[in-house]
Parts: sequence; structure tokens; C-alpha cells
Amino acid sequence: MSIWHTFQKFFRPETTPVSQRSFALEGDLLVSLEQLARYRGSTPRKVAADLLERELQLVEVERETWEKWQSLTEREQQVAALICLQYRTHQIATRLQIAPETVRSHVHNILHKMDLPNRIALRQLLTGWDFSSWA
Repeated sequence: MSIWHTFQKFFRPETTPVSQRSFALEGDLLVSLEQLARYRGSTPRKVAADLLERELQLVEVERETWEKWQSLTEREQQVAALICLQYRTHQIATRLQIAPETVRSHVHNILHKMDLPNRIALRQLLTGWDFSSWA
């Protein structure tokens, strides 16, 4: 469960107008925020705000990554998936029945569209994506 969903689960809006709404924290979440705040020399409110900001940044990266993925052609998606599955150029070429130079061309296009320097960065960006059905 993401931080955002955890926050949604544990924050309870009080009965005040929307413009003045505050949230009460329940049990374990409040204790955890207080412990983390003490460790950081901060306040629970600041820690919660920092965690929420980080989660929102991750959501934005995920959204941008998905948009870039959608900009790839079907063949480029196949090649990218196989790269993430640790296939090498000649293995991808054999699997897709295309020339190694064509694979290299697709890789170049993928890296350009995804704004990445190399295959390693592609694998890191898509860590956690399940490409097992592409194998």
C-alpha cells in the first residue's frame, strides 16, 4: 500500500468547513510519525508533509514514465521489455526475428523517447514492472 493510501486510510476529516479542514491521525500512524519526527528532530506535521511530498513526486514520475512508455511503438515496447528481462541484442534479434542492427535502432529510439542514457537506466526506471509475459 502506498503512503498516499495509508494517509487516506488513517486521516479522518473533522467536522469543519472544507477551507478549515484538518485531519486527526489514528493510533499507530501517529506513533510512527512522532517517532520519526523525534529521530529527525522535526515535528510530526513536518514529517507527514515531507512523506506526502515524496509520494506525490513518485506518483508524478510514474505518470511521466507511463506517458513515455505509451509513446513507444509496439515493437519498441517489446524490445524495452526484453531489455528489462536482461536479453542481449542478439537474443532480442533472434526472439523477434529481426536483424541485430534493427534492435540497435529500436534501442536508440527507446532511449531517446524515454530520455535515458543507456539500457541500465531503462532497467532502473522500469524496476518493478512485470515483463514476465513478454518472455
